[in-house]
Amino acid sequence: KKSVEFRYGADLRVRQEAFDNIPIMQGGVTRGGANNYFRVRPRAWIGADFNEAGLSFDVRLLDEFRHKNVGQESYKFPDEIIFDNLYISFNDWFGEGSTLRIGRQDVMLGTGRLFLEGTAKDGSRSLYFDGARLTLPIAEKRIIDFFCFYTKCEDELAIGHEHRDLTGYAGGYNSMDEATAGLFYADNAIDAFKFGVYYIWKHDTAWVNANGVRQANEDIHTAGFYFKPQFTSDLSAELELAYQYGESTEYDREAFFAFGGIKYTIDKTLDFYLSANSLYMSGDDNSSTDKREDFNILFGRY
Repeated sequence: KKSVEFRYGADLRVRQEAFDNIPIMQGGVTRGGANNYFRVRPRAWIGADFNEAGLSFDVRLLDEFRHKNVGQESYKFPDEIIFDNLYISFNDWFGEGSTLRIGRQDVMLGTGRLFLEGTAKDGSRSLYFDGARLTLPIAEKRIIDFFCFYTKCEDELAIGHEHRDLTGYAGGYNSMDEATAGLFYADNAIDAFKFGVYYIWKHDTAWVNANGVRQANEDIHTAGFYFKPQFTSDLSAELELAYQYGESTEYDREAFFAFGGIKYTIDKTLDFYLSANSLYMSGDDNSSTDKREDFNILFGRY
């Protein structure tokens, strides 16, 4: 390897979305009824690897604007340009194969059902988290990840700031920051029995719902595990279970999550397969006001 190496690239995604009269929980329909538009998202990135020092720097810029045929106008060109990746990596500083990454970064941990989307409110435009992640190999095909992130409701680094709400829940401008910390352990040493365990702490600052009602801040703790048995070369399964508890100044939370699936691969070259899956998340019992039983999907709001 050279002492310094550069990486660069770009991509362009164009996606058409068309829908009509999709109802929403707050009443009415999504975006006023009929909509038909193109979402255009160009991205460009550059990175530098300082191999002798074990350092890497990465920057990625993106924009997303929309071309409207029918419906409400939003994300007008040129909209805003954002840094959706901006981080430094310390490679092999804490042992061979280790990485400490600090800054704005995309992160998927475990199966991705609970930890993938750090900026859920802007849809598929970006996924990033702001903070640090330490990945440590503890044996061959056995890895533990520690993480700590704090993502604000608005991107203060945006160029041509449009004051987008990035981290809230559906409906309205929530003005909610999200903090999280925890660990994931992934064990892939046995191909026929891959599994993982995790703990996630998440803090939501106080926020305002779509009806203008202020919601209390909350600390949510989630512990779970998953395993992926491989019965034959063509037949596999997956199970994930999680328990969640939380507390705020207004209520306590206790909830459950379960996912189960089975998959039969017909053609590996074409990635052609049949699968059957089931997802369960406990719901809230409206008869109790000081306790919530609905499962918070954390960073799986995509």
